[in-house]
Amino acid sequence: MAKLLWTIAGSIFALVVIVGTGGLIMFVPLMAGSGEDSGGGDCSAVVEGDDVVKDVTAPMRKNAEAIIVVAEEEKMPEEAAVVAIMVAMQESQLGAAPGIDQPNGDGDAGVFQQRQKPGWYGTLEQVTDIDYAAKIFYKGVDITLEGLSEAEKSAAAGPEGYHIPGLTNIDGWEEMKPGTAAQKVQRSAFPDAYDKHESVARALVGGTTVECDDGGGGGSGDWDDRDGKTKPGKWGGYDNGTIPLEELDEIPWAKGEYLRPDAAADFNKLNAAFKAKFGYNIGVTDSYRTYAEQVELKKRKGKWAATPGTSNHGWAMAVDLGTGINNFGSKEYNWMKDNATKYGWKHPDWAEPGGSLPESWHWEYWGYPK
Repeated sequence: MAKLLWTIAGSIFALVVIVGTGGLIMFVPLMAGSGEDSGGGDCSAVVEGDDVVKDVTAPMRKNAEAIIVVAEEEKMPEEAAVVAIMVAMQESQLGAAPGIDQPNGDGDAGVFQQRQKPGWYGTLEQVTDIDYAAKIFYKGVDITLEGLSEAEKSAAAGPEGYHIPGLTNIDGWEEMKPGTAAQKVQRSAFPDAYDKHESVARALVGGTTVECDDGGGGGSGDWDDRDGKTKPGKWGGYDNGTIPLEELDEIPWAKGEYLRPDAAADFNKLNAAFKAKFGYNIGVTDSYRTYAEQVELKKRKGKWAATPGTSNHGWAMAVDLGTGINNFGSKEYNWMKDNATKYGWKHPDWAEPGGSLPESWHWEYWGYPK
């Protein structure tokens, strides 16, 4: 996994991801706002003080980060991430192109536009999961024809057990121009289309810092600095449970569940590590709760729910989890206890088995110790 650090530049907090030994990426500035580019200010990615990477939005940076992290997890060299980001830029504007969550006329979908028909890269859900998509871009995938009709078998990528090649299956790809290596994987009708994205990809992988002009207005004030010691509390000038959704980030695999953007970014990384271990996403049953939702929950659960206006869910820095994590002593719960703090998340003392209100499923974002 990439190593995470927090840095301070004036009043701007930025998440730094160090990739391998070569470069660093400063991603989302931790100012007021959702982590998306917003009216509060303009951001540009600057490389070595000169080369400006334009039009790289916050969601695109998140996708680039995911691609780089998967490369790290798969023990791929940095050049592999360069090739992958070039492909993602061409195929989907690094995830910014509209409609990529649904198959096009050829049946392709996702950031890499991978075919989701039977006997190809995987299901629609799989190829639109950027972690899965990046992994099979790097490593390829074995197909299965089990249960397919004769027509589906004839339209598949190959016979039973055929391996659709990924980057690592291309002999000598490391010595190729990155655009050539990209084409060897993608087999595009436009083989030279990837080359124009090389400078942006190298900037993102090799060493990028984000500079933002807050522009005055827009946004709700600086976020508090999560130091690993201070429990979640008020931020941005909002009262508990009154934070607008546009100030928050939706958890990508848990539709309708929202967190403060820094908490969401680290929860995404935590999920990537969890998924690498167990093969599935962390199940999220609850996250941000509005004040009205807290009132309704208190009516239903009585003493088992926090007093409305005091829940850490109301600060968008708490989650309730399933998929085994909700059972003390399960392998998933034990893994979370061993690993969650590496990503700024913790199980609060009061929710421990011997705490005042044992809740295996409840986890909170506290950030990183200084």
